[in-house]
Amino acid sequence: MKNLWKNLIALCLGCLVAFGMAEVFFRLYEPVELRLRGNKINLIRNKTYMYTNGTMPKLANNIIHIKNAIGFRGSNPPPDFDQQLTVLTVGGSTTESFFVSEGQTWTDQLGLRLKKVFQPLWINNAGLDGHSTFGHLILMRDHILKLQPRVILFLVGINDQKLDKILPNDAELLDIAETTNGPTALEAQGNNGFWQTFAEYSDVFAFALNLSRYTQAVMHAHIAPMGHMQPTDLKDESRSLSELPMQTLKQEHAPHLKSYRQRVTELVRMSQESGIEPILVTQTRFGGGNQWFELELYNEVTREVGKAYNLFVIDLGQALRNDPLFYYDYIHYTEAGSEAVANVLYQQLCPYLETHYSEFLADGYSCKKPNTTVNESVTRSQDTLDLFDQAVAQYPDIPDVYVNRGMVYLAYYKDSQRALSDFEKALSFGKEIPDIHVWKGLAHLDRKQYLEAISEFSETIQYGLKGQGKEAYDYRAQAYAGLNRTQDALNDYSKAIQLSSTNGQLYYKRAEIRVQLGRYVEAIHDLSMSLKYPSNVSLSNVYFNRAGLYFELAQFENAVADYSSVIQIQPNHFKAYVLRGVSYLNLDDNEKGCSDLTFICSRQTCGDEILETITTAKCNIAE
Repeated sequence: MKNLWKNLIALCLGCLVAFGMAEVFFRLYEPVELRLRGNKINLIRNKTYMYTNGTMPKLANNIIHIKNAIGFRGSNPPPDFDQQLTVLTVGGSTTESFFVSEGQTWTDQLGLRLKKVFQPLWINNAGLDGHSTFGHLILMRDHILKLQPRVILFLVGINDQKLDKILPNDAELLDIAETTNGPTALEAQGNNGFWQTFAEYSDVFAFALNLSRYTQAVMHAHIAPMGHMQPTDLKDESRSLSELPMQTLKQEHAPHLKSYRQRVTELVRMSQESGIEPILVTQTRFGGGNQWFELELYNEVTREVGKAYNLFVIDLGQALRNDPLFYYDYIHYTEAGSEAVANVLYQQLCPYLETHYSEFLADGYSCKKPNTTVNESVTRSQDTLDLFDQAVAQYPDIPDVYVNRGMVYLAYYKDSQRALSDFEKALSFGKEIPDIHVWKGLAHLDRKQYLEAISEFSETIQYGLKGQGKEAYDYRAQAYAGLNRTQDALNDYSKAIQLSSTNGQLYYKRAEIRVQLGRYVEAIHDLSMSLKYPSNVSLSNVYFNRAGLYFELAQFENAVADYSSVIQIQPNHFKAYVLRGVSYLNLDDNEKGCSDLTFICSRQTCGDEILETITTAKCNIAE
């Protein structure tokens, strides 16, 4: 019996020690950013995300995403917040625009346009990836009602499709009772209050509770993930549907639509009772077919709620052109799409604000006569820098704010000296910041201080490739190449490819190094791999370079094929015509060779070398 008690005590102590170690691990390492702790939304504050995009060709190569002091995107709230025209945009991933760089989201671009008419104006992006109106209600309760902006734009609907039922773990997050097929908040609190209370204070419990929620949601099919996809081609479908399929869709979605209406109504009620003006915006997606009509059912509910409460509604779903250039997948906006959304919203929102908030009109300006002297690109980058100048002033003892401002100096202003100064300041606090060595390395690389850059990237690699360090081999290879240490550059590009084997840009860079080493066959293989994974590479450049290597190896048929691909992409590519013509001549196909050469000479002045080739081949230049 004594042994049993000893074993039980040892087991309990072991569990406590293991729990304590896990808690320390989660707090120090933070393997997953938790946006939910118990029944509260945990906003990530003063955080900069930097991504090297290698998978989504319609997006920028380098993406910067900044969370400000209150966990939203945009400038920090000003001291005279209640004296400004303050606007929030609320929604899911199509609002947050996680993979659209700072200053380029539709919220940013809308703000830039409105600032030409309204002063002072403050606008923030409170979108959260994956959130439906369930999440918006929590965000309102936990954060936005305390902030008290004057206006909120709700872009809602797409994440609510087929959501009609609050799971126990959903219901515990809301202080409203859901009567449609779901338990009340009170019932849910009784079942899970113990766990959610612990989750508010423990990282381990918070992680476990979030994992449990997600698993239950998937098992019960109460989530319809609208993740960020990378389709190779967006396929359009008709937006015409016969009456019978429409009726079938309406019947299928009827209970979901009823529940959605209740949640949108609750958002309106919460806003109005707090003196905030809600403006509803309908959702968009590319293409047609059933998915478009399903979304339109929810958009129609949004319109009806707006009409019932006499709200201003912007029907973006109908107004935005159905253009594949606006989307990088079927629902998420590219930078061009963000600009188009901002234009539609501005055209309808500006006159409304002009009528209802005329006290904020800038002197002498209106929606019909905006201040055209405002330089949007300068204003956008200056707003971002101002954000971090404020953060440094407010939190002078926090190293992360110096890191963030240094990244802005480097990415937006190409001011590597000021960036280095901020990075050194951050390090002076003695805190371990692994990613900072990547940023210092990039600053040194920008200044062509290759040895210093190599040292910083090596330091990052030593940390185990956390965060931005995954690109450290790529960056260090560039530094080696700057010193003409081609073999070292080749080795690092090979290691980078091992870590990211579908990144076509890395194969392209390694091919350039192999060409310098005279290893043409291997370079051809790398260029072929770059064509297999074409994200963020110029296809015409890849074909042109591979054609040149085929030409050097006297593989003229392959060279002709690749030069033809270049011409197909860029019909006015002068060099491709010339070199294809010469390749044809080497294949003893004088007719096609002469055709290419004389075609070029008929459109521009040809050099002596080309004229000599034409003469040798006995081409008729007058053709």
